[in-house]
Formats: sequence, C-alpha cells, structure tokens
Amino acid sequence: MVYKILMPILIALLFFIFKIFKEPKPLLKSIKSVFFSTAALITLHTLSPSLGISMPINLPTILTSGILGIPGICLMTILNVVF
Repeated sequence: MVYKILMPILIALLFFIFKIFKEPKPLLKSIKSVFFSTAALITLHTLSPSLGISMPINLPTILTSGILGIPGICLMTILNVVF
C-alpha cells in the first residue's frame, strides 16, 4: 500500500533531479518551466466552466505542473476526467 503512494513521488523526484543536472542553467530553466506551467494551469482553471473540466489550483497541482510542466498538466487533466 505504501509503495503505491511513494512510487510516483519517487519517480517525479528522480525526474526532477535528472532534469536539473542535465540543463546548463538549471535555475533559469526551472523558473521558466514553473512560470509557464502555472500560467497554463490558471488558464485551464479559468476555462474550466466552458470546457467541463474541473482542475483545482492547490499546492499538489502547482507542484506537479511545476515539476513536470505541460505534460504534467495533461496527465492531471486525463486522470481527473477518467477518475
């Protein structure tokens, strides 16, 4: 049971660490990624009544979108629609 909870967190953490050390300017790249993904999340939240998709803006969604970027937002949207 604990493995089901910790495994996605561990994978996201490892992805984030590898992504930071791969870039030549990791801080600038991370700040840019967080900015654009948060803007996309706010846009999705604003358009949610017309799209029929409800995406809340809270700490887990902001962290997921900041770490994984636009693919993370797509993943959260798909998971939100399916479940």
